[in-house]
Amino acid sequence: MSHAGLTRFPERKNKKEGEMDVKGISRREFLRGAALTGVGLAAAACGASPTPTTGPAAVPGASPVPTQAAGPKSGGVLRIGMAGDADVLGYPPRMLRTFDFVTSKPCIESLGRYDTQGRLLPWLAEGWTTDADAKTITVTLKQGIQFHDGTSFNAEACKWNIDKFVSAGRAELAGVTSVDIVDDYTVRVNLETWDNTGMIGVAYFAGPQISPAAWEAAGATDEERDEWCISNPVGTGPFKFVSWEKTVAIIFERFDGYWQEGKPYLDGIEWRSVADPTVAQASFLAKELDVLWSVAALAAKEIQAAGYDITELTTGLGLVMNGIMPNSSNPDSPFAKLEARQAISYALDSQAIIDTQMHGFATATQQWGVPNGHWANPDFKGYPYDPAKARELVTQAGYPDGIETTILCSNAPGDVAVTTAIQGMLAEAGINAEIDATDRARYRQLTSESTFEGLCYASYRANSDLAMMMPRNLSANGTIMQKSIIHPEKIEQLLVEAKAAPDEESKQAKIWELQKVVFEEYCIFSPMWVASGLAAKQPYARGDGLMEVELTQWTPEDAWLDT
Repeated sequence: MSHAGLTRFPERKNKKEGEMDVKGISRREFLRGAALTGVGLAAAACGASPTPTTGPAAVPGASPVPTQAAGPKSGGVLRIGMAGDADVLGYPPRMLRTFDFVTSKPCIESLGRYDTQGRLLPWLAEGWTTDADAKTITVTLKQGIQFHDGTSFNAEACKWNIDKFVSAGRAELAGVTSVDIVDDYTVRVNLETWDNTGMIGVAYFAGPQISPAAWEAAGATDEERDEWCISNPVGTGPFKFVSWEKTVAIIFERFDGYWQEGKPYLDGIEWRSVADPTVAQASFLAKELDVLWSVAALAAKEIQAAGYDITELTTGLGLVMNGIMPNSSNPDSPFAKLEARQAISYALDSQAIIDTQMHGFATATQQWGVPNGHWANPDFKGYPYDPAKARELVTQAGYPDGIETTILCSNAPGDVAVTTAIQGMLAEAGINAEIDATDRARYRQLTSESTFEGLCYASYRANSDLAMMMPRNLSANGTIMQKSIIHPEKIEQLLVEAKAAPDEESKQAKIWELQKVVFEEYCIFSPMWVASGLAAKQPYARGDGLMEVELTQWTPEDAWLDT
């Protein structure tokens, strides 16, 4: 099979910008028109908002042929297509982007992994205990594990990795004062003050473990060693690093000394960078790629129409929550009035945007994260879609003739399309917003360093640990929107109490209370949906776990090809 303009990959060598006038058009008719742009999940920096993509029509004869699996088979190379590339592959203290975390996983394993409920469970760690009174986290490690260079993974190596993360000044471990070796396979992390988010800092962000010996041998100075490790990962994972040609491919081969007996099943894994989404989609349909990771919504819909299943990540872990943030800090702003903020939530029809802009690949929400998730308050009532109620509240806020305002968004075509749809919804409630579509630099300046006027279309990580994420984004000492929103003492106190909770049960209770206070009582932000993570997989690609639990987490050791 051939396709014009299609990038041909080597065959497997073993079996093994403009405002729209919606006056006189029904909102759903308008949304259907706006949907032609398509909106998908951007898998670049965490918190990046959706961007559009298009793809070719279904390719005749390219539909999958179901197979009957008899069990994991050995051999073969799994070829995964992605739209971008990593910046850092082998030095965790410098890892910041989604691509860094997901592409390094075949080689570099972490102390912990998530389950589908958002609970962090031991992986390279055998287990851990926390002591709020002593302000410590004690981690016990699995034994008998080696790095790819033959050196041992033990307490000395784990302490070295955590110390490197702390000395890099990473915020996730800002409260760590020291790390002690208790015995050969136990480390104790000491905190300045008790902070239960330290667990995710230790086991997830600082969790990826690399060989200290490989780093030491990589150069004469620390800078030389860091730079070498960035491009040369040496971990404990099921696959060893072979090569990395930037924007082309990252190659891994089977590690025969892997600590799980009988694994991995594959001979190798290849991450292939395909920037053009049309080429990526055609390559997948031509079976030149076994998996497409982080597929845009429109492309997923078209691939699905060609007869393939789409793996849809709906846990919210590592994904993006989108909605409208009003400026509530300026006393002269209409949205300093609670009724005006509540009107926004009543005016927004999240499901309509999910159906038309996201092609169904998203989950509606009015609190932080997905409904039924670990941090979602089951008693949360929210604001049902009711434009008449919204208009009534605008009048009660003191604006019987409506509110004239602006709505800030990035000038990415997908963001403009979604914001234009939201503009039409708000207009029905008497909130007339002129769109201010701007470049990313100005957007960040207005939302982080200074303040914006009116409204802002915003995206946040729908992260598992809201005791970490909420203070960053809602506290007066936060880093996002902190100058544009109000900071009621009730919320500030709850944010502190959530991080200081001594156990998981009391921590969850504080987060549930925050959900109601932030989004119902004060209505500081109007969440709308959490975008799904999407992956297309050939029927014979099995066990990889991509887009099943968390955006960057997967199971390369269990992947196999039913061919």
